[in-house]
Amino acid sequence: SFLNWAGVEGYFSDNRLPHVPQPVREQASAPKWLDRIEQHALCRIVEKGRKPRDIAIVKLLLNTGLRVSELCALTWKDIKISPKKGRLSVNHGKGSKRREIPLNKDARQVLLELGYEKKKGCSERVFIGQRGAMTPRGIESSLRKYVKQTDLDEVSPHKLRHTFCKNLIDAGVSLEKVATLAGHDNLETTRRYCTPSDHDLEAAVELIGEDE
Repeated sequence: SFLNWAGVEGYFSDNRLPHVPQPVREQASAPKWLDRIEQHALCRIVEKGRKPRDIAIVKLLLNTGLRVSELCALTWKDIKISPKKGRLSVNHGKGSKRREIPLNKDARQVLLELGYEKKKGCSERVFIGQRGAMTPRGIESSLRKYVKQTDLDEVSPHKLRHTFCKNLIDAGVSLEKVATLAGHDNLETTRRYCTPSDHDLEAAVELIGEDE
């Protein structure tokens, strides 16, 4: 090794370097997500617009954690809804991996309002724009239009995916289940959502304040 060679050549008397303290590793920054108040603010402004398609986009991103590319590729035949449950199949996931995501009540409701009963089993894309199937850029543009009407900072489809994962973690769902729902290959990717945000830390210290 270089150290052995340097010792033999006389650059220092011992082939061991003096102990050098290792730098303290900084805490990894948490992904960006919306807190509950911000989620409600976004949903209210989108619902105020009364466009079922746009409402469905936001509610599905928040309740399924789909990547924007997966949302764009979604067809009606990928969705199955019964009176008390539902499920959607992601057939064009990252790395061409397939997964299934259960649909909660909110997700089922917006899909029903978008026309599921008439279009179920159809190979048509769920989200259609003026020029055909919506693209990731089209989804982002539509979302941005609503965000501008709020006091929120930049909100992207990916931020809503982060919000889905964070909501699950906060609800006590295991990392393994969150990883499966989100389509994460590595559990360490999911573990980032356990990193406390500034809001989490602020709420934590408030728990120990003296009662006035």
